[in-house]
Amino acid sequence: MTRQRRGTMLYDPSIRRPVVRFADGTYSDGLNAGQRLTLVRDGDAIETRLEQDFDENWYYAGTGLHPRLGDTVYLDYSA
Repeated sequence: MTRQRRGTMLYDPSIRRPVVRFADGTYSDGLNAGQRLTLVRDGDAIETRLEQDFDENWYYAGTGLHPRLGDTVYLDYSA
């Protein structure tokens, strides 16, 4: 069964990856390319995955959008 966990997008420069701060104050370990998630921006929910280009810029696949600090995201995880 797949569930989603809500959080806020941040960036950890020490590992050069986006991370998510969850409502309970815990953090993700750092997101990887291919990480499936739902992005909520401007009231729209967009199912996508996180990817990285050759210049190591992160983006949301198929959207033309890049992660912004404070983006609300729902991470998929298996329960």
